[in-house]
Amino acid sequence: MPIEREDGTGLSDAQLKFEDIWRIGLGVNYQASERFKLRFGTAFDQAPVQDAFRTPRLPDQDRAWAAAGFQYKLGKNGAVDFGYAHLFIKDASSDRLNQETSISAPSGPLVGSYKSKVDIVSVQYRLSF
Repeated sequence: MPIEREDGTGLSDAQLKFEDIWRIGLGVNYQASERFKLRFGTAFDQAPVQDAFRTPRLPDQDRAWAAAGFQYKLGKNGAVDFGYAHLFIKDASSDRLNQETSISAPSGPLVGSYKSKVDIVSVQYRLSF
């Protein structure tokens, strides 16, 4: 969906200037029985978007993950995995000059705040041979 100004003209590009980031995570598996395995994990992701360059096109922000799941072995060679993860994402904001291109004159502020929520559900069947 294109982003347009009040007069209907569109934006042609945006300088996002991503920065290097890091991610850290920790997970554990617990073998509850021969067929049933529990899984838990957590992680923290930095966002590559700098506050000064955040736009509605990419309102990314740092996030923490909480995940849980389980595996059920159907037999010697097959298993089904179920997983759920919730991402806790910091609120983000932008307050920058709105420009047609990186070299054009600013045409007013681009101000906004962003709230994000992510839930991930997964199911997989695994066959080993």
